Amino acid sequence: MEIPAKIKSFLWKAAHDIVPVNSNLFKKRIAGSPICQICNKEVETTEHALLLCEWTRAAWGEEENRRISKIGFLVWEIWKTRNQKVYQQQEINPSWTIKRAKLMENLFWRIAEKKINLKERQVQKGTREVRWRPPPADWIKANVDASFKKNTGKGAIAVVYRDNRGKILLGFTGLIQANSVTVAEALAIRQAIIIANNLFMEKVLVESDNLKIIQAIKSKSPIGEAWAIIQDIQLLLEQLPGRGITWTPREGNLLAHKVAREAELGNLHSNWSMQPPLEILRIMHNESKKQ
Repeated sequence: MEIPAKIKSFLWKAAHDIVPVNSNLFKKRIAGSPICQICNKEVETTEHALLLCEWTRAAWGEEENRRISKIGFLVWEIWKTRNQKVYQQQEINPSWTIKRAKLMENLFWRIAEKKINLKERQVQKGTREVRWRPPPADWIKANVDASFKKNTGKGAIAVVYRDNRGKILLGFTGLIQANSVTVAEALAIRQAIIIANNLFMEKVLVESDNLKIIQAIKSKSPIGEAWAIIQDIQLLLEQLPGRGITWTPREGNLLAHKVAREAELGNLHSNWSMQPPLEILRIMHNESKKQ
């Protein structure tokens, strides 16, 4: 591969399964759990982290998978052409080998797309909805979200702390001024950690539905407009090893999303977390009955 040396080194480590994924860190008693901190569903092996996690599969994308698949189709036709020459004395024509590989590939993907469409229709009929997941018994979960209007640069952030029974322990909302939704979401995450620090909370899991920010925090990768805030978050997390941060789909973050939206509209009273409005109670009820 024509790639930088550092990437070659990383691929070598991945091939030998010595990258610091949670399964390896757990074996060395460095991590408290082998579970992936992004999807919270599977053990984070090297294969899971780079290929199989929900977000990595989306990152690879269909087009990249097809480019890789071309190698398989072409190798197969090369092997067939070789056998035809050896056993049937047919002349070798590389251009015909390439054409047969392309025809086979196109036929395969047409059939595959039909199967995928059928499966999606079946899944839509019977899929179990993604819901808020409670934290472990001795942990607290802080779901965060932001509601933001780009044309005004104004919005609101929400932080909702709940125990493993789904009961609201603490709620926070605040109006903000930002230049992007990324900055707004980062402000919500930082606020959740600041509250945890100020109240000396232990074993707090902060959860956001913004995958881009969660990845940036975990990998310490810069996001231009929100980089200063993300650096603050990383410093706060380093000082508090008992706290974690994770991603959830929007469906798992409905309560914080609703609170942020209502806060932006000015529809929440000051003690909303102690006496939740009807719509917030409805979300909590729907989540609790599915646990």
